[in-house]
Amino acid sequence: MKKICAAVGVILVLSGCAPAKLVPMSRPLETNQSTLVVYRESGFNSGGVDAVFGSGQQDWVALDTKSYAVLQIAPAPHEFFVRSTQADQPFVFKATVAQAETKCLRVFPNPGNFAKALLPVSYLAGNTFLLEETACPSQETLAGFGKKAVTYAK
Repeated sequence: MKKICAAVGVILVLSGCAPAKLVPMSRPLETNQSTLVVYRESGFNSGGVDAVFGSGQQDWVALDTKSYAVLQIAPAPHEFFVRSTQADQPFVFKATVAQAETKCLRVFPNPGNFAKALLPVSYLAGNTFLLEETACPSQETLAGFGKKAVTYAK
């Protein structure tokens, strides 16, 4: 019976995974664009899981621990999200980006995630990662992070 329960658990976890389906972003006109820096600090909590960042229904970049991406976006109100690749609930963050502004967003593990390490099926309920606007880190700080490439539609 224990083997059956374990097998069912593994099947549920594997069928619930939501890998990143990264899509090229639309590049705004050079005269009408802003910069968004999204970074993920290191942390034990959720350290082995990628954080998928995007907007709407589009995955733009997958951040591993201690990495960042620089995105060129149109100035406007945006509904950004971050989620894991483990079929969790996306955390949505609304922000307005002004013309020629540089805005920075920090991705960090939800402090309540420790149960997910013990019971992986719990990824289905709740957010693995959270997102907040912060002061932009210095170039020296970002030098210790890995830079992720972002693709743009032609």
